[in-house]
Amino acid sequence: MDNKKRAQSGMEYIILLCAFIVVLIVFLSPGGVMHNSILGQVNKAVDQIGTMAEETNFLNFEVEY
Repeated sequence: MDNKKRAQSGMEYIILLCAFIVVLIVFLSPGGVMHNSILGQVNKAVDQIGTMAEETNFLNFEVEY
């Protein structure tokens, strides 16, 4: 009976490992939730930098040599 219990425990660990790998693939794949979220945040930051650069008038700065 001990062997059956040990085999069941081993199978449970294998199933748990497979589920974990599937979750990683879903979240970290190029079309996944995490990838899209990170990409959206990076694009948002770059857009904000572009907006600030467009609003800055670089002709008014005095350069001292």
